Amino acid sequence: MDINRKMILECDGNEEIFNDRLRNAANQAKEIQRTLRELGLSTYIEFSGYRGYHVWLLFSEWIPLRYVYSLIEILQNKIEDKYDDVSLEYFPKKNKKKAGRSGQNIKMPYAIHLTSGKRSYFCNDDFTPVEDINGTLGSFTRYSMANIKKVIGSNMSEANSRTQVRNQEEIQTDY
Repeated sequence: MDINRKMILECDGNEEIFNDRLRNAANQAKEIQRTLRELGLSTYIEFSGYRGYHVWLLFSEWIPLRYVYSLIEILQNKIEDKYDDVSLEYFPKKNKKKAGRSGQNIKMPYAIHLTSGKRSYFCNDDFTPVEDINGTLGSFTRYSMANIKKVIGSNMSEANSRTQVRNQEEIQTDY
């Protein structure tokens, strides 16, 4: 969840407006975390160091992308995109890698953001930095393929029916 670029430009250096928009990104991250918790999955929120937050869901083993995409679809059907100034991005994206290119980049936790010069950090529930880095990282919950398949199996029919209804509504409004 990032403040979208257009909204950053509209802030025109006004820190109060920027911080209001950053709070919207934090609230959207909390909504995603809450929704995933309802699905039985623990996640961790990280401040990116500049304009938003990342919600981390960790795996204990390699999970094929089709399962990750199914989980993203379930999440998209359950959350509300409440804020016009916040862009939701999912990693990995569903695009193909161009020939000769390395693919998507990801910034690692606790890295320094190139634009702001600020270090990213994992957050507590009140969005303050987690101080005990080593103890915290070691205690993060990780999910196996079996865990992910169970969540998908329990929720995919509902997600599919919502997607079908949404697609049907889009078809009807095209005429």
